[in-house]
Amino acid sequence: MDLASTVKIEYTDPSGILTSFAREFLPRLPLKDLHWSSSSRPTRSIGSLHIELVSDEGPKFALAHASADDTVIGQDNGGATKYEGSRKERRHQIPGLRRTPYLKVYLVSCNDVDTYKGSFRKPLKEWVKDNNPSSRSSAVVNKQDNHDAFEWLIIHVVPASPDEAGKPSRPVINQGDVTTEKRPSSSRWSSRASTSVIEKIRSDVNSTSKGAIDRVTQIQLVDSPKDSAGQGDRQIQDRTNGWDDFLSKLKLLILASFDLRVRQYEDDIKEREGQKKVFGWNFNTFFVLKEGLAMGFENMGLLEDALTVYQELAFGLQSAIDEQQAEGAQQQTAHFVGYTEDLYQNFEETGAKSRITKAAVSQEQRSDLGASLLKTDRKLFRDLILSNKISVFDFQCYVFARQFTLSLRLTNISNNRAHLVRTMKSLGSSSGDNDYGTSGSSLAKPSDYEPENLLLLADIARSSTDFITSTTGTIRQDIQLGIRHAKTSANESGESAHYWHDEEIENFCMSWLFSTSQCILEETCAQSLTSQLSPLLHQLESANATPETVADNDRAGSKGEEADRKDLPVRTSSLFDRTPKGSYSPAHQRYPAVNFLDAAKLLTPSNPHPGSKELAAARGDLIALRRRILANIGTRNGIWENGKSASVSDVIAQDEDMQEIDLDGESFRTKSAKISVSSHIEDSPIAGLCNTDLLKAVASIEDFSRVYESLTVSALAHYVVGGRTKAAEAMIADLAIVRCQLKDYRSAASYFRQLAPFYANSDWDKLEVSMLDMYAQCLKQFDQKDDFVRVSLKILAKIIKETFTVKGDSGNQRGDPRGLQHELNVAKGYLASITATSKTCNTEFSAPLEDYFSNIYLEKYIDEHTEKDGFELHLHLRSLLPTDLLADSIQVKLLKSDADHRSELFFATEQAQAIKPGLARIPVRSKTTEQGWFALDKIYIKSSNVCFVLDLSPTIQRERLFPRHRDSVSSILSNDASDTTSILLWPKNGGLNLSVAHYEVINLERSNSIRVVVKTGRNSIVKSKLILRAASAGLRIHTAEAQALENDNDITDKSQPGSICITNLTAYTEVSITIPYTIESDLRDINVRATLEYSTPYGDFAFACNATLSILLPLAINVQDIFKETLLVSKFTIGTSGALPVRLYNCRLEGNTDFRVALPPWQNEELDVFIRQPLSFVAHIHRQRDGSTSPKRKLFLKVEFRCLDGIIQSTVERRFHNALELSPHVKYSRVLGPALLADLQTRMAGQDIESICLLREINIGTFDEWRWKSLLARLSPQVDEGLEKFLRRWHEENRKIPLDDGVLSMPMQYLTVPVDIPNMQVVHTARLRRVAASSTPPQLDTVPAGREIPMELTISHTRSWDSQRMDDRALEFCYEIQANADVWIVGGQKRAHFSSVENAVSRFPLILWPQKTGHLMLPSLEVHSLRPSPDQSDEENTTVSEMSCELDYQNAGESILVVPDLIQTTVSLDPSGHGGAWLVDSRRRSP
Repeated sequence: MDLASTVKIEYTDPSGILTSFAREFLPRLPLKDLHWSSSSRPTRSIGSLHIELVSDEGPKFALAHASADDTVIGQDNGGATKYEGSRKERRHQIPGLRRTPYLKVYLVSCNDVDTYKGSFRKPLKEWVKDNNPSSRSSAVVNKQDNHDAFEWLIIHVVPASPDEAGKPSRPVINQGDVTTEKRPSSSRWSSRASTSVIEKIRSDVNSTSKGAIDRVTQIQLVDSPKDSAGQGDRQIQDRTNGWDDFLSKLKLLILASFDLRVRQYEDDIKEREGQKKVFGWNFNTFFVLKEGLAMGFENMGLLEDALTVYQELAFGLQSAIDEQQAEGAQQQTAHFVGYTEDLYQNFEETGAKSRITKAAVSQEQRSDLGASLLKTDRKLFRDLILSNKISVFDFQCYVFARQFTLSLRLTNISNNRAHLVRTMKSLGSSSGDNDYGTSGSSLAKPSDYEPENLLLLADIARSSTDFITSTTGTIRQDIQLGIRHAKTSANESGESAHYWHDEEIENFCMSWLFSTSQCILEETCAQSLTSQLSPLLHQLESANATPETVADNDRAGSKGEEADRKDLPVRTSSLFDRTPKGSYSPAHQRYPAVNFLDAAKLLTPSNPHPGSKELAAARGDLIALRRRILANIGTRNGIWENGKSASVSDVIAQDEDMQEIDLDGESFRTKSAKISVSSHIEDSPIAGLCNTDLLKAVASIEDFSRVYESLTVSALAHYVVGGRTKAAEAMIADLAIVRCQLKDYRSAASYFRQLAPFYANSDWDKLEVSMLDMYAQCLKQFDQKDDFVRVSLKILAKIIKETFTVKGDSGNQRGDPRGLQHELNVAKGYLASITATSKTCNTEFSAPLEDYFSNIYLEKYIDEHTEKDGFELHLHLRSLLPTDLLADSIQVKLLKSDADHRSELFFATEQAQAIKPGLARIPVRSKTTEQGWFALDKIYIKSSNVCFVLDLSPTIQRERLFPRHRDSVSSILSNDASDTTSILLWPKNGGLNLSVAHYEVINLERSNSIRVVVKTGRNSIVKSKLILRAASAGLRIHTAEAQALENDNDITDKSQPGSICITNLTAYTEVSITIPYTIESDLRDINVRATLEYSTPYGDFAFACNATLSILLPLAINVQDIFKETLLVSKFTIGTSGALPVRLYNCRLEGNTDFRVALPPWQNEELDVFIRQPLSFVAHIHRQRDGSTSPKRKLFLKVEFRCLDGIIQSTVERRFHNALELSPHVKYSRVLGPALLADLQTRMAGQDIESICLLREINIGTFDEWRWKSLLARLSPQVDEGLEKFLRRWHEENRKIPLDDGVLSMPMQYLTVPVDIPNMQVVHTARLRRVAASSTPPQLDTVPAGREIPMELTISHTRSWDSQRMDDRALEFCYEIQANADVWIVGGQKRAHFSSVENAVSRFPLILWPQKTGHLMLPSLEVHSLRPSPDQSDEENTTVSEMSCELDYQNAGESILVVPDLIQTTVSLDPSGHGGAWLVDSRRRSP
């Protein structure tokens, strides 16, 4: 806490025990944790409170918390230290001017009651009577005494030495008229005697009323902690309790008196505020009264409350000033004087000194009032306020200083315990200090140290900036009034008055503002902020060091670093740079220079202190204010011109090879006359300056630049820490200009590089051009050609943007006609420099094309008149360059707008083009042919090593240029006819054609293949190479296995992966090549890109196409096998794998030498297979050679088919091309045919294809139902209406097309499916037959119910279907008859094991009993093979299937008719007709 939080305690010490008392009392200060409760305010907590002890009369003894005016003058014989301080304060009629004690204490020290009664009792009672308000008469006590309310307390001090007890501070004590000599007692004190004395004192002075406060306390002293160590625990506890009781009563009584004073002040203030409208009310008196309340809060440490009061007073002061200015000086002239007399006198003295020679001015010390702004003791402000002799300026400065001081104390940036250390040392007991734990080291940084409040400190800096800037107006007004008053006095006395210039007044105000800002910067400096600023300051200072200085510092060695480290504690973040010229710190060895950094490296520290960002920004504004003042004075002094040094342009223009550029219409770089400040500077520009630093700064250009740069660096560091990016960039700009003046072009270029993105993003075109211009000159100075070209391109673009503004297609230019020619010359110079310099560089430079050209568009129609393959388009643009540009090459990049296939197509000029200013139409040609919709992506214009690029890829237009709904087929048509940004490209009729499709021959035992068909058209190909690229993940194309279908010699080389070289081809030749492929993942479609690069006598060309091929089989085939003893019955089911129907032309299963196949005859008819209507047929497979040990078990099913959708497309395509070949529009066949098929494919769904297949006709529809109009809108404008008429006529003539027309034009598809004959080891043949008793053949058709049926089960097996014949040994089998118990009861062995050899018949008798009548299915039968277990009997053998086994049960599906066992019945009916009937007789069937 600050020392200002101090209250006075008046003491009376007749015993002379104060020194000993203070030795133990002092370490217990300040008082901690005081809580003040008031009825009108919330509870306030006071963390610590300092105490000042003052004597009741004569010299006073002040502790460490005494005022700073007290000084030590010596010691008396008794050893007590005497202090000389202010005498007892005289009572003043204004309560706010009094500073009285809050508590009065009486120190008593005696050993026994007799001594107390004889020497201390009477003076004590008289003291109590004088200081107890209740004991005084009512005439003396009044309400106003509460302004000085106090409490009293009696302290009985038990000394450490018995000889000190009872010894008064004076040798004689007057007791009325009796004079007695004080006799010190020789007996030692005891606790009983002390207790008796304290009880006697309480009975004498304490009130007997209920609830009265005990105003007597007792403390015990010791000489040192060693003495207390020999005492018992009880004595130590009693001593501690005594001190605790004393401190608690001390806090209680101080708060009680403080509460009384606050109440009284609040009542008086409320009363005076109510009298504000009464005539004669004086604000000055009210101010002093209310300030007394604020000072009371301040003394108690309630700084927030005190600050609130001062804020109210500041508002009231401003209101009083406004009222005086509004109502005139006649009503309240007593409040303020007209002007500040000492301020005007200081101004006169400064002006007088400024009129002498400049050499004398530099040596003269001038007074500076701004440096003492925060000193409230430089004048008796409160006396001036009461006497109404204070000016508005002094009043405002006083209130501001009081607010500033209180706010600064709240920030905890000062250490208040240094005074305590000095006081303890002055007592001459250093050992005692250490004993009581109050050594200097511990007091310098107390344990309750609070961190700095940087947020509040930032608010202080901001409010201070507002105050000092607004107060300069008051200063001007005071000086003008003083001048006016001086003129009036001079006229009255007949003397001549000096004429003052406005510049002198302005200089004086700027000096005051410069000084006060420095004072505020010093007070708001925080250690935590300085630690963050130091790295940035070192970094910037090291970068700004001149080369000579760096060399000197390098030679200085370690001594220079050590000397520099000694100066590190000196704060340089905000103070004025007072280092001599050339003495730069050698910190460049430890911190990287700025010229090796980007702007992003100057960032706020990673772990800033709370509030450091706000404080740095506020202090940066103060430093920037001082910098503006310096620049303003420098401008009026002739050193600083328009914010730039007058020598900057001259320095840059020295030894310049390039043409000088004037962007502002003025001769900025052609000035040859330099300003010589040392010889031609006038005295008047510095008249009125009273700040020594400002006078030194304007002495020369070098000093000015050094000072200006120092302030700029400091402001930059503050703004970087404060996060003020734009303000920091402005500082960097000024640093760059200063660096240019000092010829440090490398550092200046580094700064300009950081500024470039800032000005570009802020749309400050003129400032950006100026900065870039200087940046380019700096780069030129130290031969940075690459950066120079880049910056020059930016400058040229900015000049073009500012000067050449195109209005539509007229080409008119907007701008000042007088400066147009100059701007043209500037642009020409830059363009020539760019062209010349870029040729010597190894780097290719890129620049936005739209900054130098306008009206850029590409014609969307291809040139139809050329007979060569490829495309030709025309690029239109308007050149904004001032002269011709020789373009080495012009390229246009198009992107294919398919969603599945993204490909690039480049158009380029065939030779160099000279682009003249204005409109230009440039033909660009592509030798690569590719069909589809394309969108403009990039345009490249390359001249030397400069490439102008127009990039459309990041624009929002991209989504419109690339519609996602199109695929590789349907992209031929556009749904949006208004989309004029896309370009439709198609190959010319008669040119080369390249197509990719799936190979029609499919063998499931081999890899599938794709088929590439090359049609040369009119081209005679000398050499060609086919390049295939897989565009699907997991697709592998095996070009090394490629084969030509017609002639194997067509392929000359296929050793290179992904490419196939084809032989020479003549015109109108067709080559088909199949290439196998494999896939590594489950795909439905594969994407393949094929490119044919070929050479003709007319040049080298290429044809590219993208294909999406479906690899799903359109057919699904299932096989079901049934084994017989001599044949295999296989049922084949052929269906579609999707919703599209398939037309079958042939289907056969081919046998081999081991197996013969019998099929039903195919009638050579076409069968249509639908998804719900598959085709089924049965094949009988016979074994031809039983003795073959390894028969060929693989057969092949071959199917010939066509897909119905392909038949439909082929039919329509053939009909359309036949009609198109007979018309004059055949040249559009390569674009109309794919468009027709694409639209047809979108119009046909699965159900539509089924309907077409069943009805055998295709419904084409009308012209308007198709999307022909969107396609015709994209063709060349030369296309007449005849094409539309042709299309309409074709639709009218072909509304319905027969399906079978044109089938032969579609290739047949062949599918070969391998069919394996299963390997069966054992095939059983079983039969269940009836056994008859006679020779009559048994009949199983009809049996009577309830009779047994003797049956015989015969089982035999064959091993002829086994590929590996086993030996003829017997095999173990098991059969099991499965029958429903509700239908059949089986007698005999339902389950039995048997052993049998091949072709042997095993017989098993059975009996069946039917359980119901009707057609009953015979029981089912299962036969399994067995593996005998050696550990078990045959009956317990376990059935284990160890070989494949099949059963041919010949009774499967047979039934027996079971009828009742009656052959005749006789029934009697009821003759009455009531429905009754009786069984009369019946006869059973014969057995």
